[in-house]
Amino acid sequence: MDLSEIQNENIRKVICETIENDLQSNKFKVVVSTASEEGENNFCGSVYRISYNKSDESDNSSSLSMIVKVTAQNEARRALLRSRTLFLKEIFIYNKVLPVFRQFELSKGIIIENCFTEYPICYRTLDAELNECLLLEDLCNRGFSLINRFTEEVTADHVYLFLKALGKLHALSFALKDQQPEKFDELASNLKESKQTDDSFIRNYLNRQAENVMKILCNEEDAHLLAKAKELFRKDAIDITNECYDPELAGAASVITYGDAWQNNSMYRYDEQRKPIEVNLLDWQLSRHSTPIIDVVYFIFCCTTKELRDVHYDNFLKTYHDSLSAHIRRLGSDPDLLFSNNLMQEHLNKFGKIGMVFAIGILPIITAARGEKINLDKVANEMANNQKTNAKSSRDKFVERMKGALFDMVRLARFKGLKWQNYNEWLRVKAYYERIFTQFSTFCSMAMNDIMDLSEIQNENIRKVICETIENDLQSNKFKVVVSTASEEGENNFCGSVYRISYNKSDESDNSSSLSMIVKVTAQNEARRALLRSRTLFLKEIFIYNKVLPVFRQFELSKGIIIENCFTEYPICYRTLDAELNECLLLEDLCNRGFSLINRFTEEVTADHVYLFLKALGKLHALSFALKDQQPEKFDELASNLKESKQTDDSFIRNYLNRQAENVMKILCNEEDAHLLAKAKELFRKDAIDITNECYDPELAGAASVITYGDAWQNNSMYRYDEQRKPIEVNLLDWQLSRHSTPIIDVVYFIFCCTTKELRDVHYDNFLKTYHDSLSAHIRRLGSDPDLLFSNNLMQEHLNKFGKIGMVFAIGILPIITAARGEKINLDKVANEMANNQKTNAKSSRDKFVERMKGALFDMVRLVKKLLQIQQVNCNRKIKFVTKILLWKLYTDMELNHRSEIVSASYRVSGSNSNINTEAIRAIPPNVKYGSISKY
Repeated sequence: MDLSEIQNENIRKVICETIENDLQSNKFKVVVSTASEEGENNFCGSVYRISYNKSDESDNSSSLSMIVKVTAQNEARRALLRSRTLFLKEIFIYNKVLPVFRQFELSKGIIIENCFTEYPICYRTLDAELNECLLLEDLCNRGFSLINRFTEEVTADHVYLFLKALGKLHALSFALKDQQPEKFDELASNLKESKQTDDSFIRNYLNRQAENVMKILCNEEDAHLLAKAKELFRKDAIDITNECYDPELAGAASVITYGDAWQNNSMYRYDEQRKPIEVNLLDWQLSRHSTPIIDVVYFIFCCTTKELRDVHYDNFLKTYHDSLSAHIRRLGSDPDLLFSNNLMQEHLNKFGKIGMVFAIGILPIITAARGEKINLDKVANEMANNQKTNAKSSRDKFVERMKGALFDMVRLARFKGLKWQNYNEWLRVKAYYERIFTQFSTFCSMAMNDIMDLSEIQNENIRKVICETIENDLQSNKFKVVVSTASEEGENNFCGSVYRISYNKSDESDNSSSLSMIVKVTAQNEARRALLRSRTLFLKEIFIYNKVLPVFRQFELSKGIIIENCFTEYPICYRTLDAELNECLLLEDLCNRGFSLINRFTEEVTADHVYLFLKALGKLHALSFALKDQQPEKFDELASNLKESKQTDDSFIRNYLNRQAENVMKILCNEEDAHLLAKAKELFRKDAIDITNECYDPELAGAASVITYGDAWQNNSMYRYDEQRKPIEVNLLDWQLSRHSTPIIDVVYFIFCCTTKELRDVHYDNFLKTYHDSLSAHIRRLGSDPDLLFSNNLMQEHLNKFGKIGMVFAIGILPIITAARGEKINLDKVANEMANNQKTNAKSSRDKFVERMKGALFDMVRLVKKLLQIQQVNCNRKIKFVTKILLWKLYTDMELNHRSEIVSASYRVSGSNSNINTEAIRAIPPNVKYGSISKY
């Protein structure tokens, strides 16, 4: 290639000026070639070798050469990988840090052979935006070469050379800080590491890698190892890195580190026996101010094999510390005071765990075959499921290296005194990490595919509102924006699209400080808008955020309720648009506060999730009850805008629900389910859509109607967790199905659609109690009486009257909740297979769906409709006691073998002109004790 390969004109100009200065001539020939293979050393830009000589020199063997590192020109890539930040950091190292270190050494009379010289010469740099580049010495001219990771292993000799170089590098920081603390602080302040807590790309990447590693290492023979290794990932991987990078935690023993200490960033010169005798360190883009131990564990645990560590580990550490101590002494300070061997061991124990974070990121690259990107998802699933595969050598190498790194991190770096854990504890920990480490893909590919700009949002008015909001937030009209999808297809975006908008000022090179918000945009396709009533639903959610929630908040504050006790479980809404085809909401990105969705593919809703959700519902519903009690006009004004249109004429919804109900009844029509279905048929005496219309009707709810949340399934709630992964806070998303109706629809929706039967068996009564206690407590805070507005007895009546809607929700949402990733469950096929007793290759998602649907049906009969066994009791609340006595009389008069038959009676209540009939259908099974009749 020629110089035209380098597209940036300013960089080409600097290269030519440097060549002219070197040759003392403006007539020269140039050949450009790539200096590293794709994906090896050039993640944030490109690396070229520039070979040149005078035009009149025909002998190219006398050519000179240099290395040119050029920043990425693509804006999305620059934003994703923080290219400008990293290039400016490396430029600062070459232009400021290394010259200060060299001058400090020379001022101490240290001869050049003992100085820290293990880096290439830097000829020239550019730091202007989009022009960032470094012109460096081509170390190949001095006989240096990279370790070929496809054909060579890192040997002990490589490691000793590398660690000696690190020792001298770190010694310079210790001695400079000791003798010239202001100078050191001046340098270190420019290498401050921004915490990456809000960088969802890095967090998702590291969590996914950790998830796959835990799967790969979950064979029974690894149980003992993993039980001890749990300590390595007590926190999210990104939180571990933030902690280990923090110079405050390192205390006085913080240094300017090398940063990216893997084998591809070092070059070696060899003797005639191919023994490495000299090393140079390349690529200083990840240098930072932190504990020196991160460089040591990075190289030892990521770039060496277990066999090498078994033999040399102690000597590796000794070599590093001896080199560091010797150079500190040359510089005139005392290593025993600055970084003794004991202090090094303390740092290793405290910060050494970061070695595993490095390992899960770099080992898939180190162990991959040439041209191959190892598929961690595939490897993890194969090994977790004990599948036989045509194992690739790279996969075996990766698994071996990762197991060895885990084992040695436990054995050597952190846990020498830890007691062995038993197998049951390991199982608990394994489940814990399988919940935590989700959402992950191999290096950069996931995020690179999702990166977009604002043109992805087609509506110009919506783009304008987004820009205005960003300008107002940043107080600047110069900013950078990255757009990514905020939900997977079909997860939370049925009526439109949901985007994450990340932004910061154009002159801020550090993207780790980016801000972000969520933008919900209506569907633009007219057919989709009509079918799913997109405009209606978006206007409803806009009304909730702009009118209802502000009124609720003001009502709470007027009662002197402190903010901690207010209903705050929803994201902030920054801006809305309600014009036709422009409907959108700009919302707080809850990920910035540590909230995350329950991953329905890998996690189950736990009791802790449910209790938090029901407490939030309790506070929400309490606001309606109290506002209606004290300011009925204001409540009616809000509720009138949430009137639910009856869907009797909506053939799409009617046909969909009827088809789902039909399929469910087929699925559950096996002989062992006959008793369950015979009782459950009462739940669908009407069309499903007529059941919803009845249950949504606020007139039937009477005085106990509220403004509901509406769409209470697990994908519409986000949770924040403590360090033990226990949910401690919830926020409710997506208010598009809010309506004015009985509050019980929210309760049964979440309990019967989002929990398992096993959870309900243990917690059902406490679930209801938690909801009602929260509701009652908040009504009291607001100054009303919960016993008058929505007593526990009235809640039970609403549950019995309207709880059947839970099954309508279930037939609609359970196929989604139980489907595997990327799979749409075919209910027709599953139903017909099971009805005809066909043998099928059962999918786990199908089994999960059937199990969940059976459980929901059973519990709807058992728990919600406790009076289902007694139908057509047309008496008012005043005569219920009489009914019980009558049924008891009928029961005691029957022969034992007839007590499960249908019995009827007619009676007249005093003051009434008509008979009242009551019928008990299989009222009391023969084996039920007399004393239990009272519950019927």
